[in-house]
Amino acid sequence: MLKSIEKILQKRKDANHTKKAYETILSCIDLTSLNTADTEEGIASMVQKVNAFGENFPELPNVAAICVYPSMVKTVRECLTEVWKSLQLRLDFLIHRHLLK
Repeated sequence: MLKSIEKILQKRKDANHTKKAYETILSCIDLTSLNTADTEEGIASMVQKVNAFGENFPELPNVAAICVYPSMVKTVRECLTEVWKSLQLRLDFLIHRHLLK
């Protein structure tokens, strides 16, 4: 049975070793900083990297979301550029979901 699983995994690996597959994976990643020592400056720097990603890598999709502690949400909102409104909407959703728990 282990050999069968290995065969399936290898077949899928070869089929998914494409630029499109890697682009999809990249677009599903949440950029996360959940460190107890996070600072506004550090979070702002992280958000600026998200803002500049499209300019630096125009052929690649950006991250799916930014995940931070609620105390850093204001910093993310203030630093996030207009281009990333959909990302901000997902951020708002995650905040509300967290607050409803």
